[in-house]
Amino acid sequence: MSLFNSFALEVTRYDSVSIVKGRHVPGSDITSTINITCSAQPITGKEMETLPENRRNTSAYTVFTETELQTTNDATGLKPDRLTLFGKVCEIIQVQPWQNGLINHYECIASEIDDKP
Repeated sequence: MSLFNSFALEVTRYDSVSIVKGRHVPGSDITSTINITCSAQPITGKEMETLPENRRNTSAYTVFTETELQTTNDATGLKPDRLTLFGKVCEIIQVQPWQNGLINHYECIASEIDDKP
């Protein structure tokens, strides 16, 4: 990602979903971490309008990275990747691949979550 000011970041990834007797079974809460290089900026007001209503009053960021991040998938029960941006715990809510042959990367939207029990 040579065109972006980038920094290293640790991402928490939940276990993947398995298929048992033809049904998706969510992974356990055991997590792994991956290290990525990314660039992150606050999203614009216009981008904020595209978020689900319950996410519009939280901090949200656009994350550019060469690593494909995982977002939620209600059909399979996948949990989104989590990361800490500017001191706030966020989860990935959108991922768009940009594989144009120039600078292949993923543009992700990360939204702040309340990480308290």
